[in-house]
This record gives sequence, C-alpha cells and structure tokens, in this order.
Amino acid sequence: MDRISSIAGSRRIKERRDRMKYFTEEYKKALQNTGLVEGFDRLEEEDFDINLLYKQRESAYVERERELHDTPPVQEGDLFSDLELTLEDVWVADVDERGNEINVRHPESFEEWEKYKAASDKMQYEEYENRDPFDAFDARELFRLNFDIAVRDQWQLPAWVYEKVDARLIALHYLPRDLYKELETISKNNEKTIRNIEQQADEHLDRQDIPEKIKTLLELHDAQLLKIEEKKDTIYFDLVYGPASSMEGHYRIAFVEGEFLEKEGDLSGIDAGGLPGIYFSEQEIYHCGAYYEFHFLFDSYEEQQQGEYLYLTIRAKDLVHGNLPVETGSESFESLSRDPKT
Repeated sequence: MDRISSIAGSRRIKERRDRMKYFTEEYKKALQNTGLVEGFDRLEEEDFDINLLYKQRESAYVERERELHDTPPVQEGDLFSDLELTLEDVWVADVDERGNEINVRHPESFEEWEKYKAASDKMQYEEYENRDPFDAFDARELFRLNFDIAVRDQWQLPAWVYEKVDARLIALHYLPRDLYKELETISKNNEKTIRNIEQQADEHLDRQDIPEKIKTLLELHDAQLLKIEEKKDTIYFDLVYGPASSMEGHYRIAFVEGEFLEKEGDLSGIDAGGLPGIYFSEQEIYHCGAYYEFHFLFDSYEEQQQGEYLYLTIRAKDLVHGNLPVETGSESFESLSRDPKT
C-alpha cells in the first residue's frame, strides 16, 4: 500500500473510532416511534362512557370471531408459480398419532411439498367440518383477558402516553383527539428522520467497497450471540441461527487481526437460563485502508433491558467463518478457513 492510501485509511479509522454513524440507538428509537396511531380510533368528544366503549368493542370482537369460526379454510394455490421461492423457503412435517406436527424440515423435492400440502389441506378441512359450535362466552372471555393484559402491561404505546390517558381507553384502541394528533405528528416526523438516515446510509455505505463474502458473513439479523472470544490477534463471535433462518445452527465468525475499538456493557450472550440473551440489531461496515471497521448495535431479550442498546466496534483485516457442530460445544471450531481467492 502506498503512503497516501495508508494515511487516508488511518484518518478514516480515527474519524469513526467512536461508534456507528447511521443505525444508532437514536435511529432505533425513531423506528419504535412510528405508526403510533395505527389501529386506533380517534375520539372526537371529550366526554365518553368507558363501559359503553368496552361493550361496543367486545360485541365487534365476538362477531369477528364468529365469522372466522364459520369461514372455511382457504387453500393456497401453487406457491412456486407466482413467487421466486425455493424448497429452502418452505417447510414440511410428519404428523404423530395425536395430530401434532413433528420432524419439521425443508422438503427434499417439490413432490414431497405437494404431498404434504395436500395432506395438510385435507386435515384443515376435516377439522373445519367437525368443529364445535361457536361459543360466544369463550370469545367474550378471551376479549376480557386480552383487555386486562393490555391494561396491566401497558405495552401498546410509549410509557409517557399512559400518563396522559386512561390505560383502559388505550386497551380498547381509542385515543382522545388531541393526543391522537400529537402521536400522529410524532410518527410522521420519525418516519421522515428514518428516510433521511437510510438515504444517507445507502449513499455512504454503498461506497465502502466491502467484499461480498464479508457482507454474506454479516447477514446477522436472524442471529443470536452466544459468546465473544479473543485469542491472540483474532476475535471470534459464536452465533446461533434459529430454525426460521436458512443458516440454521451454530456458527463462528472470526475477525482476523481483530482489535476492539469500543466494547460497551455485558456482551456475554448467554442469560441466566442458559439461552441466548442478546441479538444483533444493526451494523455498519467501513473499508479503512488495509482494514475494515465493523460497528454493531445489540439489543437484549431480557424485558427489563430491552431498548438499552449496546455498541461494539471491531477493526480487523479480514473475516472468515466455520461451522460449529452442536455436539462439539463452543470451544471446538476447527474448520476456520479463508476464502482461497483472498
């Protein structure tokens, strides 16, 4: 590398050494505060009877449940005719003697998929034909249960909204007129902020000349972090992908000649119950001369820690990976290998 390129790379590292620039905690909070009035009705009158509103919502809910109960199952057409799907995009399963699906897997052929689909359609129709009579009492009880949970947990809107309005009203999907307008304005402003950030990020990050193999390795939105480990001059991420991901299983990726530029909070990965505790939320990658700079934003599955994002920045010369067989444990990653083209 010539001296000018090296100096330019060093300057870029210094400029971004703090943390990621676009997909930050502020960006995530803006995302969480959009569409705030979706599903809510606006109350034009200041005086209202909460009990009357409850009865109206309850009646509408019961009628929707009755309609669903009496609607025959819809049989899907050929999924592969209109969509660019592959066998890796669909699932099949066996059915045990109790009617439970077991051995969930991707089909090995289109014939296996069609056979599973036909059997599934038949079972759904038989269940519909032999359904019990609709029970309006059960529907009302379910409505009450959902209402009570919404009032208790206050999960539908930001906490500050509940300081301004009765939680029962929110649970019924109503908002006073002025508050509705305020939340609508907040949502629109955040949507504009998000569009601006994403446009700037696309323009800037697309110019970073990141190799496709690195981009592929960092498709982490379905990944959970098990452990971060540092050995000599290499930093390792131990990851697990769930069954909904095409990369199902345990993996390790290695940051060659890796160095922590920022490591915030506890990123141990495993919670007290032995399950993955944090997951990848956002990331940015920069090409800085002879090195790459990887910025990560993590979030937690722990309810009391959700929304408390943690930053991690690593500078490394390359990125490689290898599979981790489940039975070997996280200490045995022997299959690390570089792309032969690099």
